[in-house]
Amino acid sequence: MTLKIKYLLFIVIIFTCCASSRDYEVIYKIREQNDNLSNSKLNIEFDSSAVLFFEHGFEKTKVNIKRNNLVIYENTISTEMDVLLADVKNLGAISENLNNTYVSINNGKYFKIELSKKYKYAGINYFRDTVLVEYLNYYPIYD
Repeated sequence: MTLKIKYLLFIVIIFTCCASSRDYEVIYKIREQNDNLSNSKLNIEFDSSAVLFFEHGFEKTKVNIKRNNLVIYENTISTEMDVLLADVKNLGAISENLNNTYVSINNGKYFKIELSKKYKYAGINYFRDTVLVEYLNYYPIYD
């Protein structure tokens, strides 16, 4: 092969690798309730709201939220190390269509967020090859 063809092939391979979606494993769990927070002012104020908390591991990270196949939120976020929180997205009132909520990180695959009346909050943590989604039934407080 000539040098030009090798160079062109190298460019195509690099472009293909960079353009492909990042895959990550998504782990779902329930964060145990903190009895001190169940009656907090924030928990009472946002009682009828569904809220996503983007917590640890975000550093100039692109986040998309999609509901019913429409992107409703797109932003680049970074975790503030003094509070260990990157962003908060209030999805509005608890309703049936919250089951059609999906999140993508750095143009990776979309993963489903299943909020309910019992678990109306979710903390999302990003560890490059793993996303941890923790469902909460209380509004967390970040110092």
